[in-house]
Amino acid sequence: MIVWIAESARELIASGVSLDAVKRVATLSLTVGAVEVDALLAEVGRGRLPQTALAQTRQRRAAVGRLVATARAAGSAERMATIAQAAHGSQTLTLVATHVPSALFIARHRLSETLGEARAAWEAARPRADGATVEAATTLVRLLVGLGSFDEVPAVAEEATRIQAVRPANGSGDASAELWLYLGLSRSLGGETLAAIDAIERGVALSPTSPRSYAYLAAAELVAAGRVGDLLSATARVNAALSALAESRRWRGQTLVEDIEAGLVRGRIGVVLPAAVGQRAAALADLRGVLELASTASAGELGYSVPGSRELVQITASFFLGAALADGTDGHSPEADRLLRAVVALDPASDFAAAAYRLIAPGPPPG
Repeated sequence: MIVWIAESARELIASGVSLDAVKRVATLSLTVGAVEVDALLAEVGRGRLPQTALAQTRQRRAAVGRLVATARAAGSAERMATIAQAAHGSQTLTLVATHVPSALFIARHRLSETLGEARAAWEAARPRADGATVEAATTLVRLLVGLGSFDEVPAVAEEATRIQAVRPANGSGDASAELWLYLGLSRSLGGETLAAIDAIERGVALSPTSPRSYAYLAAAELVAAGRVGDLLSATARVNAALSALAESRRWRGQTLVEDIEAGLVRGRIGVVLPAAVGQRAAALADLRGVLELASTASAGELGYSVPGSRELVQITASFFLGAALADGTDGHSPEADRLLRAVVALDPASDFAAAAYRLIAPGPPPG
């Protein structure tokens, strides 16, 4: 028994479990072991065959083994608890999570006018409460998300999803699925972890073969992993996120926009995960694929109707790919410099541009 505990303790420490946790497991194991010896002697003393008593002892020992396995899993979660918090790897990636276009970018692409038109269309469609209302809401929510106005998303998305539930319209399933995804995203950023996952799971149910749905679910699960208070719950969330990432890669989107959004989310997740998780190569490939689509496909092929949409995609993909290459195990590279300079050129007054500049030339930006 003592040898078994010593060997298990060595394995636990090697897997990353703290010494205090190992001491607690060892103490509990010794206590259970003492109970096992007493029970074995008592059972044999009552005339039970030693073989039978030993079999029951083995069952109790297996229960302790499960306890040790749980502690070992907790050690893995301890190492991976940095995933959602993004404390592993590039500090820049943790400080700037979502690109918010600067006033300069918005003015250049006349996005204030576009947003005003979308708001007006939504207000005009609200009284009808039909499929056209859902489409108007989707257009508005998509713009709000692109512009970083996440606090405005829930009111529009919630009203539109209620309309869709009461008066389902032909062909609006994909639109309502997108609304649930964006609602989940806004809730996640607002700290409503469980509500975010619930909303995104509704989107998955409406669009179960969408790579974008599972990518958003993975993101919400990772955010939840960083907010739970215990390591075992964090482990479950991390595993759920990794499963959702794998599921996202199984499917192709019905549109290029869907594939681009899925690739952006997967890429952003993968480059901040610990290397041991094994997502880095796939994440870099996702981001490179997004940039290839955004650079080579026409606006019509991409399905973009809003000016500046292509540039918003390029900024996000270039930033996360460039930051990962500059701050990761690959070392600083010409590709990283090129990508980060592209971010600065596309939206020089944004937070992403400031972060990109710090990676290119550490120190305060000029001016």
